[in-house]
Amino acid sequence: MSLSGSASGTKVGGWQITMKWSATQNVANNTSTITATAYLVSAATWNINAANKSGYITIDGQKGTFSHNPTTGGGNTQTLGTVTKTVSHAANGTKSLTIGFSYSLNITSGSYGYLGAFSGSSKITLNTIPRASTFITDKSTYEMDSNVTMKITAAAAGFSHKVWINYGSKRIQVLNNPATGVNVNFTPKLSDFAGQIASATSGYGSFELETYSGSTKIGSYKQTRYLTIPTSVIPTTSAVSIAEGNTKVGAVLGDGVNFAQDMSVLNISISAAGVLDSWITASETVIGSTAYPSTTNNGRSVTIDLKGQPIAPAQYTIKVRTKDSRGRWSAYITKSITILPYANPQIVLSGERINAEGKADDDGTIVKLIVKGSVSNLANKNAHDIMLQYKTIDGTEWMSITHGITAYAIDNVVNVNNISVDQAYQFQITVTDSFSAATFMLSVPTVYTTVDYRAGGKGIAFGQVSTQDGFVVGSKMPFYIMQNTVDGNLVNFIDADYGSLGGISPTLIARLNSVGQLLWSGAVYMNATQTITPSIPMVNCLSGWELVWSQFNTSTGEGSNSQYVYFRVPKSHATDHGGAGVNCTWNSDTKQPIFKYVYISNETIKGYVTNDTAPNNGYVLREVRAY
Repeated sequence: MSLSGSASGTKVGGWQITMKWSATQNVANNTSTITATAYLVSAATWNINAANKSGYITIDGQKGTFSHNPTTGGGNTQTLGTVTKTVSHAANGTKSLTIGFSYSLNITSGSYGYLGAFSGSSKITLNTIPRASTFITDKSTYEMDSNVTMKITAAAAGFSHKVWINYGSKRIQVLNNPATGVNVNFTPKLSDFAGQIASATSGYGSFELETYSGSTKIGSYKQTRYLTIPTSVIPTTSAVSIAEGNTKVGAVLGDGVNFAQDMSVLNISISAAGVLDSWITASETVIGSTAYPSTTNNGRSVTIDLKGQPIAPAQYTIKVRTKDSRGRWSAYITKSITILPYANPQIVLSGERINAEGKADDDGTIVKLIVKGSVSNLANKNAHDIMLQYKTIDGTEWMSITHGITAYAIDNVVNVNNISVDQAYQFQITVTDSFSAATFMLSVPTVYTTVDYRAGGKGIAFGQVSTQDGFVVGSKMPFYIMQNTVDGNLVNFIDADYGSLGGISPTLIARLNSVGQLLWSGAVYMNATQTITPSIPMVNCLSGWELVWSQFNTSTGEGSNSQYVYFRVPKSHATDHGGAGVNCTWNSDTKQPIFKYVYISNETIKGYVTNDTAPNNGYVLREVRAY
């Protein structure tokens, strides 16, 4: 590389063409100006005197012409012509080119004959013009708002510089005319660049060094660098509110703090915001040890139906947090709620005739009713009512009984006076709370009499007063049906409970009378927390229990009078497999298989955890009857 040089061209005899060149450079413009001069050199005794001749010089393809009258004595050098041209260097400051030169002598020599053009060329490489300066940094990845250390190596003395950060659509100048050859510092600001990666925690851009000569930009030098968002940059969860999604429960509680086990629907609304252009995408609500993801509203809403959830009645500090578009979670915020225990109303009624002294007496005109049951109080907000009624066995009009029962835990005795000894009665109690009801019925027979004829002559009764047409045997009347066989022995056609004589015992009569009797009613899924107690143990029924299921109306929270399904469980289950599970399986009206699973013992029916999950939660247990 150089800024000057020479070249020799054609030589014939004592004549030869040569060329000399020199260059000056403009750093700011990245150019060189080249001046080239062609010469005719004559050896001693080689004289020439000719007419005006033309020639040219080309510099990097740029042609310049000249003309000259060659007149010189031997041993001299005369200038033929000079051409000056400016050439541009490459972006990196380098430049190589060719200089060509030619002169048309066009004379005839006695020794060499006709002499035409003398020419020559030279390939040259110019000095590199200093361009953009360079830099190094201490790292390739930086956390935003942290320090960057850079060392700039200037391409030439007198250059000035600017340092920029290019990141996404942002271009920010961070240094102006920094020192070179030493460490300098700057900081990529979180506020400037975090918004460029709203859905990520890191991204790449470039550090750029611009080089200037005076006010003229010489060039730039870039290197890729990664910027990350500090882990402290997280979304904010500021508030949480909870509304009751079950309108029936909301009418009873609805304070956003107290909720009902297995009944409430928690509609959780979350106030949250992203940070530095991120946005909220999801949330998480933790109750106990169970985490519930967001369901709607870009992560700001969560709906939790407590039916079948593993959330026992207790006071809970729920935790809520949100996630933003960068995948980062906010800190938890908390809210206290109370899940109040709730079960469908339970009621059992038993009774007997007593005398005025309060002693059991089949001829008594007072019926002593023992009422046991329970209603979930829901913080004493669950309105409830107990209706106690009675009628004669063949009557159609129910009469109310004043009882004074108001407590949620029911354990009362009610005496009903003026109960005719000549009539059998049915007593019915119904307990109703804000959501459902349960009914229990009890039959009380007439006074005991061996035989009684009904007025009109169309009825006869044994063991009780005849209260209806036809043949009736009271529950306390031993009754035998006998027939002489071929060998003369007595044969019991029905039962042998009463002893070796054979016959229909009072126990069997009671069982016969219980067939079809309603032992329990309500509308429950029979989930894992639900247990019911029919009024007559299974072994005291004639054959067993009949379970009656129907569809459930989710909008009203009540059983529907449609799609009834009946399952009979024999009492041998209680004696041989007491407490074991029983499958009740059928197809819904949409042909979906329904699986209800219950544990049945002699006295209780207990539910199972999947009975209130879809599609099984489309049906509820409505009744238990004796069969």
